[in-house]
Amino acid sequence: MAHPRNPAYSATEGDIIINSLIQRYQLLFSRTSHDQHVHTAMWNDVVHRVKDVGMFRIRAYRYVQVIIFAIKEINSKKLLSNITLGFSLYDGCFSETRALDNTLRLLSGCQQSVPNYSCQSGSLISGFVGDEPGQSALPMAKLLGIYRYPQISFGSALAMFSDKIQFPSFFRTVAPDINLARGMAKMMLHFGWNWVGVIGAEYDHNQEFVMGLKNEILKTGACIEFLEILPIENVHIKVLQIIDKIQKSTTKIIMNYAAVQYAIPVIEEAANQNVTGKIWIAPTYWSISPDLSKKIKDALNGSVGFAIHKGLIPGFKEFLYNIHPSRFPDDPFVKIFWEEAFFCKWQDNENLQSSSAKARSDVSPCTGEEKLETLDTTVFDVNNFRFTYGVYNAVYSLAHALYNLQKCTQSEGPFNNGSCASLRNFQPWQVLHYMKTTRFVNTAGEEIFYDKYGDSPALYDIQNWQVLPDGSGRYVKVGAYNSTAAPGEELIINSNNICWSKDFAAAPRSVCSESCPPGFRVVVQEGRPLCCFVCIPCPVGEISNQSDAIECLRCPEDQWHDLQHTQCSPKVVEFLSYEEPLGVSLAFFAVCLSVVSASILGLFVRNRETPIVKANNREVSYLLLLSLCLCFLSSLMFIGEPKKMSCLLRQTGFGIIFSICVSSILAKTIIVVIAFKATVPKSKLRKWVGLKTPLMVILFCFLIQVIICCVWIANTPSFPERNMNSQDGKIILQCNEGSISIFYCMLGYLFFLASVSFIVAFLVRSLPDSFNEAKFITFSMLVFTSVWISFIPAYLSTTGKYMVAVEVFAILASSAGLLVCIFFPKCYIILIRSDLNTKGNLIGKGNVGSKVTDYPDVNFKITPPAAQCKTLYSMSKTSFLKDNISKVSYGLEEKTSFPSKHMMSWYITTSSTSRFRIRAYRYVQVVVYAINEINNSKKFLPNMTLGFSLYDGCFSEIRALENTLRLLSGRQQAVPNYSCQLDSLIPGFVGDEPGQSALPMAKLLGIYRYPQISFGSAVAIFSDKFLFPSFFRTVAPDINLARGMAKMMLHFGWNWVGVIGADYDNNQEFVMGLKSEILKTGACIEFLEVLPIENVHIKVLQIIETIRKSTTQVIINYASVQYAIPVIEEAANQNITGKAWIAPTYWSISPDLSRKVKYALNGSVGFAIHKGLIPGFEEFLYNIHPTRVPDDPFVKRFWEQAFFCKWQDNENLQSSSAKARSDASPCTGEEKLETLDTTVFDVNNFRFTYGVYNAVYSLAHALYNLQKCKQSEGPFNNGSCASLRNFQPWQSISLRTMM
Repeated sequence: MAHPRNPAYSATEGDIIINSLIQRYQLLFSRTSHDQHVHTAMWNDVVHRVKDVGMFRIRAYRYVQVIIFAIKEINSKKLLSNITLGFSLYDGCFSETRALDNTLRLLSGCQQSVPNYSCQSGSLISGFVGDEPGQSALPMAKLLGIYRYPQISFGSALAMFSDKIQFPSFFRTVAPDINLARGMAKMMLHFGWNWVGVIGAEYDHNQEFVMGLKNEILKTGACIEFLEILPIENVHIKVLQIIDKIQKSTTKIIMNYAAVQYAIPVIEEAANQNVTGKIWIAPTYWSISPDLSKKIKDALNGSVGFAIHKGLIPGFKEFLYNIHPSRFPDDPFVKIFWEEAFFCKWQDNENLQSSSAKARSDVSPCTGEEKLETLDTTVFDVNNFRFTYGVYNAVYSLAHALYNLQKCTQSEGPFNNGSCASLRNFQPWQVLHYMKTTRFVNTAGEEIFYDKYGDSPALYDIQNWQVLPDGSGRYVKVGAYNSTAAPGEELIINSNNICWSKDFAAAPRSVCSESCPPGFRVVVQEGRPLCCFVCIPCPVGEISNQSDAIECLRCPEDQWHDLQHTQCSPKVVEFLSYEEPLGVSLAFFAVCLSVVSASILGLFVRNRETPIVKANNREVSYLLLLSLCLCFLSSLMFIGEPKKMSCLLRQTGFGIIFSICVSSILAKTIIVVIAFKATVPKSKLRKWVGLKTPLMVILFCFLIQVIICCVWIANTPSFPERNMNSQDGKIILQCNEGSISIFYCMLGYLFFLASVSFIVAFLVRSLPDSFNEAKFITFSMLVFTSVWISFIPAYLSTTGKYMVAVEVFAILASSAGLLVCIFFPKCYIILIRSDLNTKGNLIGKGNVGSKVTDYPDVNFKITPPAAQCKTLYSMSKTSFLKDNISKVSYGLEEKTSFPSKHMMSWYITTSSTSRFRIRAYRYVQVVVYAINEINNSKKFLPNMTLGFSLYDGCFSEIRALENTLRLLSGRQQAVPNYSCQLDSLIPGFVGDEPGQSALPMAKLLGIYRYPQISFGSAVAIFSDKFLFPSFFRTVAPDINLARGMAKMMLHFGWNWVGVIGADYDNNQEFVMGLKSEILKTGACIEFLEVLPIENVHIKVLQIIETIRKSTTQVIINYASVQYAIPVIEEAANQNITGKAWIAPTYWSISPDLSRKVKYALNGSVGFAIHKGLIPGFEEFLYNIHPTRVPDDPFVKRFWEQAFFCKWQDNENLQSSSAKARSDASPCTGEEKLETLDTTVFDVNNFRFTYGVYNAVYSLAHALYNLQKCKQSEGPFNNGSCASLRNFQPWQSISLRTMM
């Protein structure tokens, strides 16, 4: 009930009283006014002051109601047996002085406060609830702490209250402000904001909080662009300054922690000046305020605020709606509430209360018929209980402390001698004892407790203010902050529920500088916060594996960074290895050249009694050849992983061996000089003629190099080392030479010996002799010195394995130069021109044959058959020509020729001893068709016609070579190196199909540089342009087929196969290539079988047994047709199933396979040469008939083979498989090619035929390019061009490659 004398005071009687201070009136004057007007008067003084300067707070009235509701609920539940609770209530009026005065009154129990005295004789005081604001709670806490009265505040969040020395009896249902600061900082982390603005105010402890917020923000690594504090006075000027700073700022996030009365002017001014693109973050005490105007709420659309946790109070909503002046006539505030809520005024009692409605003359009278349910939630909210919920829990906390006090058992109590307190007579410190351990679950099901500092857990609701299309607004809970949650889970936000302002479609990004990705480091901009930085790539050798790295981490010495500088991986270990192409190539050449050296040494020993060997100091030659062989082999010590012994020996070994080589050459040079000078009568040099002179020279020169190397080994020997610095990302295993100066001293000595040899040999090069060795020594030393002079800059400019490769190459090149220049001319005479290997020839009395072609190092004699023939070309590789011509043993069965100005030489294997090949006849026809097409075209070669000559290769290397010579000679009898073809020029050769016959052709035609285009030779060796400079082909090398098969295995996921090859030509080479490609994919080979040339049947049975036992389901059969068919047939005979056969090009499309084999291959997969389209060729083939092309020598054989008939008119014409059969019907000429099966005569699938067609056109295009060449712009000397009337084969090749 109301106190009879002081309406500012309300009370309800009970055995135990809970005192409360609630700020029901918000005074509108400053704190100074509060201090000047101390409220010590009775209620009339309060009324007058409120009437003048105050405003009734509806929210505070709700706090009063929840105290009444809670006490009634506690009393009705009989939580405290035989005890009832009551309360006393005073208004703090937002005044520290009033709060202190009213606290003393409550303690005294009198209207006139009596410090340190209690006049309360009836009810005991259990504790105090309140006050809400920190400035009024502070003096209460200091006073009540003296007497140890428990005080529970529901709104004071100042950090100082956690100090239990200053405030030993203070508790609160809200968490300290520092938790709010932490929540805001964590929200910044959640959204990735690191660039914010902060606004505070200069009142009470707000600045303290702002500094705490600043510290929490900085702890997260974020930065504050600006921090502004609003003053108490001259607010408007500061507001304008802040708005100007906001407009100029780049941050998207502004945290406004000023109280409502200070925050509103800033927001309003921002709205007036149309400041957009900013998100406002608000604290608890105004983010839920219903006092904000519509203008403010529109400006705050999309903002996010932290609000005190909203709790549930069952039944309280109905309790509030039950309030009515008629039901609570003793409530001194109910009519003021009614006037404030409904903006009306009561007419019956003018002096009762004061409200904002009362001061207005235009308000309607209060009738009492108004309904609380109709009030807007911004006026009277009965759903969102936040501070109200705190008041409710505070009342229950005191009740539970009393309950714990009541249920204490004597002798087990917490006080002296186990005593307990009594609810009829207790001290405040005893209630305080139980308050510290109070822990209960409230009616909403939430656990309520206080920590050792008297603080409740930090529970905040995160709300998003959303303005709806109809202009109304609402707060939507989008998350929560709970300080008691597990680390990292304190903050929960559902970003999908947040509606940001219209300036942001998604969560705004507020950063001073965009994040630096991994691989970069942060460099702070000078004079700016740490969040303002630039991203600098990590330097070489360093990485960063996280975003916004401050420093890059250096990779360990044996690791290197990737391209993005995000991770370190082991460095590549590099050395010249036998497992890489470069190492293998160098080793191969080293071994080959050493074998050549050894072979020449053997040749010299075998012919040691011949004049050419004896005349050139054979013993020195033996030593030179042996040392050259060792030189080549010494280069192998440079290849492979460097070891201690290899490093010690490779440079010294090379130097010593090379010194023997060069000193041997020097000795030979000196002997040449002595030999000629000693012929002078009475010459003193005669005594030096003999073996002792060269041996002395060699030994002397050799010993000097040995001394140099011994000094090197003794003082600074070479040793292996891991060089981690010379190349980025690599560890180079190399030999450290120890002393680079001694290394170059060793090389310099070799260069000195070579220079002396060169000078002496050069001076005596013109001495009279038919075979003066000084000339060859001069040239060899020129090559030697050129190589090593070039070596030094190349060696110094390379690192790693390439440095070693340069030295190996220099050793091989210089040694090969010595070998070739000095010994090849001698070998030529010994092997080829043995007629020159006579004593008479060596002294200048030899006689050369009737026709000699001279070369730099060889003499090659050919006698022409007739005067009208001309030399084709000056050849240097004539040994091949001679050896192969001698093997020609039989002639050509047939030659077909179509004369023209330009004769295109053409090879096709059309027949063998057993069977005429229809497919080969199709190749002939496509040549005829293509040449007719080219000659009939106005585009190509005006005033010129193409013709062709055709020879049969018969699958024979010898026949192919002989026929090539015939085509070059222009005669039936081949004349090597001469051409008797005077009418037509030869632009090139097409063919042959098989590799074994194309090979000798390519070697021979490469000498004369005649273009050769094969349409079936896929052997890899033909890609070597050094061996085959004029070879072209319309099919790809076999290695591509191997790669295709390997990729098909990958496609189907096969990793377990069998492979079958054959022991002919280059088939094994391909099979090894296929094996290598398969292994590269990670697949495995279960078996690899090779069919021999002989005893095929036995091997076939063994292979079939292997297939039967194998588990693989895929077999790659790369043998040719004649070897593949027996394997397939035997597999069919033995009923081997469950295997898929993979076939290569040359039998997967074969029409020659039997029906049995084709059934066995059902479902197999084959690789075929690409099928091309030849427009008009199908009709051309169907037009073939013996009567239409009577001059075609093959047409009747083709007819017999195709229709299995025989011609009766000419028994001696040809031979075919049909001819050999007596049961063949006669050929009538009425047969139709259109009726033939495609396996016999295919006119649609042009594969090799398409290659022939393209080959003919390739040569035609080369001639066309030659014809359209413009003088002074040509590709030859001085821009010259060739003429179609007179050109050389190499000119045709040049234009063929340019096509």
